[in-house]
Amino acid sequence: MYPAVITPGFRVTLEVDGTSYTLHTDRATRVVRCDGSAAATPDAVPEPVTLARRALADELGRPPEAVTIRAVEAVDWPDGSLGCPQPDRMYPAVITPGFRVTLEVDGTSYTLHTDRATRVVRCDG
Repeated sequence: MYPAVITPGFRVTLEVDGTSYTLHTDRATRVVRCDGSAAATPDAVPEPVTLARRALADELGRPPEAVTIRAVEAVDWPDGSLGCPQPDRMYPAVITPGFRVTLEVDGTSYTLHTDRATRVVRCDG
């Protein structure tokens, strides 16, 4: 039984070897395959997490494949700073949905914060 609420998300259609698969996602990390099949669905990486991985790889001069995703947590940031306010900067005072992303490169962990679109902020400190 699921609660009768509207859940913002995405409908994704993928094609593999000529077969189409429809997946429904929320805006965090849940993915459901909706073609009547009981087969397990692949883990989906939200686009902001992919952007965070790419941003860290670029910053470190490494290929994205060298960056391991260790953890992804959906977060409602208290304002537009994404939880990483910088001195002498003003931020919109609105709750900003996003992700706290923990990445690893060569045994070193990095924390990046994102919104649900394209903003990525490194916030290890």
